[in-house]
Amino acid sequence: MFGRLHHPVWVHLPALSLLGATVFLMLSAWPWPESIPVHFGRGGRVDRTGSPWELVIALFILPLGFVVISFLVDEHWARRERRKRFNWISLIDEVILSNMTALAAFSFGDELRQGTAARFSYPWLLFLILAVGSVGLGVVLELRRPWRPEPGVPEEPEDLQVSGDADVLARTREGRKWAYFESQNPLWISAVILLASLSLLVGAWNTWNHSRVIAIFMACMAGLMMLVFGGFRSTVSSEGLKLRLGILGIRLLRIERSEIREVVVHQFSPLADFGGWGIRRGKGMWGYFLGGNRGVKIVTAAGKKYLIGSDTPDRLAAVLQALKARG
Repeated sequence: MFGRLHHPVWVHLPALSLLGATVFLMLSAWPWPESIPVHFGRGGRVDRTGSPWELVIALFILPLGFVVISFLVDEHWARRERRKRFNWISLIDEVILSNMTALAAFSFGDELRQGTAARFSYPWLLFLILAVGSVGLGVVLELRRPWRPEPGVPEEPEDLQVSGDADVLARTREGRKWAYFESQNPLWISAVILLASLSLLVGAWNTWNHSRVIAIFMACMAGLMMLVFGGFRSTVSSEGLKLRLGILGIRLLRIERSEIREVVVHQFSPLADFGGWGIRRGKGMWGYFLGGNRGVKIVTAAGKKYLIGSDTPDRLAAVLQALKARG
């Protein structure tokens, strides 16, 4: 990811400018009072006060982290480009930071002056001005972005044939039982799930006395996220392929041996071809992947196409080829 940048920093100038505007608004209100409104309830009335640093974290630290993540995602997009494409994902940070800057203008402006008598009213006009301006500039910069292809990335999606696995084929012909297991569970995704779930649980604990409905909702969201922990797990046996999700092994896909018509290793771009990672739909197929840019494409007898993410796609494809060869 580091080294020569394929997605230049200057493409991110609109988002960085909004971040700078947020810092200016915060510093222009210095010195801050010890306690300011940090949350509004029904009717826009203040229902909780706290330290100004809570708003600094919400309106600056979190957006800063989002800009960093956006930079990494855009760099990944650029490095996997087979040809120059407009990266619409690069505009999301402009929209989000326009919202944060508009909220910072309210929080460190009228809200600070009015104190507990402040009434929250979303600054729609300011948001629209910032969003239209920053997104418009982002579009121009993205169109002007140079294309710097990564060596070895094919111009079009590439299918790579592999030979069948001799051991699996022999076991199948002899009627012996066998099974092949593998999983795709990148460490960074597990870390994100754990941190996000922990944050939601802490938020639920802090919110319990103010709104039990919101606290229960946040706790349920944390539980749902933990169901994903463990990534995708593929199992191939003499019956066919099963794909499961998370620690509970929720079944996502089952393809019988008799349904498999074609198996190839498929090289792809997660962002450009599918718009991200996870369970995605793109290029006429369903994709199940959490990392990498090579997976196993399966075409069924009914013409349905599935892309299975794998850290060892050649091995998985060979096993499926051997299973298919059984006839």
